[in-house]
Amino acid sequence: MDGERVAFTEESQPGHYLKLIASGSVDDTMLEALEDYVKRQRKRLQAAAIQFEEILRQPVGSAPRPDADDE
Repeated sequence: MDGERVAFTEESQPGHYLKLIASGSVDDTMLEALEDYVKRQRKRLQAAAIQFEEILRQPVGSAPRPDADDE
C-alpha cells in the first residue's frame, strides 16, 4: 500500500520469516504494539520449551508409539 514500508525483517530459515510493515512515523502506540507482540511470542516459545522438556524427561519406551493402533 502507499506509504507503507518494511521496517524490520528477520528470517530464521528459508520460508520462515517475520516482516514488520509500518505506515507513518513510529510512535509510542506502535512501539507498545510491537512490545506486546514480542511478549506473546516469548510466552508461546516458553510454553513450547516446557512441553519439549517434559517429553524429554519421560522414560524411554513410556510414550505410545504412533503406529500402536495398527497392531
